[in-house]
Amino acid sequence: MKRVLGKSLKNMGMLMLGVTLVLATSGSESFGEADGLAKPIATLEGGNVFFVAPPPVAPASDQPRPLNEQRSTPDEEQKVQVLAESVVEGDFVDPFEEEGEQVKDPWESFNSSMFTFNHQVDRRVLKPFATGYDHVIPYEVQRSLDRVFDNLRVVPRFINTFAQGKWERAGVVLSRFLLNSTIGIGGLFDVAGEMFDLKDIDFEDMGQTLAIHGVPSGPYVVVPFLEPTTVRDGLGQIVDSFLNPLIYFTPFVVQLGFRGEEVVNDRSLNLQVFEGVEESTVDLYGAVREAYSQRRAQAIKE
Repeated sequence: MKRVLGKSLKNMGMLMLGVTLVLATSGSESFGEADGLAKPIATLEGGNVFFVAPPPVAPASDQPRPLNEQRSTPDEEQKVQVLAESVVEGDFVDPFEEEGEQVKDPWESFNSSMFTFNHQVDRRVLKPFATGYDHVIPYEVQRSLDRVFDNLRVVPRFINTFAQGKWERAGVVLSRFLLNSTIGIGGLFDVAGEMFDLKDIDFEDMGQTLAIHGVPSGPYVVVPFLEPTTVRDGLGQIVDSFLNPLIYFTPFVVQLGFRGEEVVNDRSLNLQVFEGVEESTVDLYGAVREAYSQRRAQAIKE
């Protein structure tokens, strides 16, 4: 009996020793899966033990499960499907894409020649004259004159603001005119903005009004001595000029003098225009056209 019991204990001890060796050997190459928890890898790197989660159980076909089947949820799959459809069908919207119509330039050859002419007039005549003007006329006086000219355009500004359905802005335009024309001495001082917190708003012209009501811009056009424009905006400028009551009460020579003073004063306030641009821009004409297009699109949008 003792001999049989001793032999059984010996066999059991050998069996336990064999199982221990097998577990120790397999533990250095694989993950423990007994309790479903993360087990340490038997290999040490830099004295650290790296823990990882147990691998998923392979399907019955003994083939590894695809990665998307391991992690995708129904909601995630639906989002992926919608994104794929939007890309394939062309519904993807670029958040950085500028809104607004593309300015067409079918008369580029003529426009480019006129732009070169105007640019040379500005470089050789207007800018030197405005530079001398800037040395003689103090900056604050120039700003006051600029406010006077701006104040005189109240009629076309009010009409266009009202025609665009911007009722609150139209009220601000009228209030600023009344305050600056009286207390501000004809617009020399911005009393409305400084004392009544009625800040100046951007000029609303007839070109913007026509654009809001669906009139296309038409071709881009450059004419001598005038700023670049489009057919629609050019016609709008003509209408705005007839909305100015001063043309009906002042002689043409006086109007011409007012316009000349306004141009020189405005150029003096913007002497840095084109500074450094000519040297760094290969196509100055194209750059100005693009800037005009973006500026008008933004003005119409606002």
